[in-house]
Amino acid sequence: MKHGCCCVRPMASHRSGTLFQRLAGCLATVTLILLPKCPACLAAYLAAATGLGLSFAAATHLHRLLFAICGMTILLVTVAALRRKLHGKSQACSRVPLPQTNRSVSG
Repeated sequence: MKHGCCCVRPMASHRSGTLFQRLAGCLATVTLILLPKCPACLAAYLAAATGLGLSFAAATHLHRLLFAICGMTILLVTVAALRRKLHGKSQACSRVPLPQTNRSVSG
């Protein structure tokens, strides 16, 4: 006799996460990759792209802020994905398994 669990949920799709989370992770990663290492370069790139001039102090603060925002976004997306992945595996059935009967038509 087969025993089945009464609280078994159907398998989730192989794609975990929402589109927003995926885009946020990708955008943060690309920004970190393209972010220049020195704040002076960030100020120069910003000036060349938009025509806005930044002082070195403002560029330093902007550089640190962008780095922190991107890092936190990647961390939050990773934690959310791991939580979803582990939540499904660690949750054991707390109810008593119900027997499954084979209902075959004999005739």
